Amino acid sequence: MLEAKFQIKLTGPGLNFETDITPEKASHIVQICLSDTSFPSHILDKKTRQEVNKDNLSVAEYFNLFNPRRNPDKILCFASYIIDILGRESFEPEEIKPYFQKCGEPTPKNFSRDFRWAVSNGWLDESLNNPGQFYITSSGRKALESKFALDVIQKTKSPEFKARQKRRIKNEQNS
Repeated sequence: MLEAKFQIKLTGPGLNFETDITPEKASHIVQICLSDTSFPSHILDKKTRQEVNKDNLSVAEYFNLFNPRRNPDKILCFASYIIDILGRESFEPEEIKPYFQKCGEPTPKNFSRDFRWAVSNGWLDESLNNPGQFYITSSGRKALESKFALDVIQKTKSPEFKARQKRRIKNEQNS
């Protein structure tokens, strides 16, 4: 027998949370929402408190939650900071650059290439209503949620890397 699937979505200033939950959790959430008492914050574990208090996170603290290694990963983290923490709906690519320095990271020498890479990964897309403004896609959200897991890294290798790899294999076969 299939178990019922519930989804919760919570949005507000600086918060955009959506996930699937079990029927038991759904029941608890409904009880909490309908009760007159608030949920004591001391019951929440440290990680949950940190998630709830996102307004207190600096860009460097937020960046370190995801531990991004490649430039498109970092760009996605900064986009998430702008949208999820600062409460914006979209951003311009140039707004991302200052965040590299704030996190002690070098600004990419070829930022436009790395930004296009994040777009070609399907993580970011240009707004139809506001040309020049970008937002995070659902696959971008999944990459963030996975904290750039190995399978995400494998699926999103740079186009230049893939081309070099193909040439190398072809040259090895011809040798």
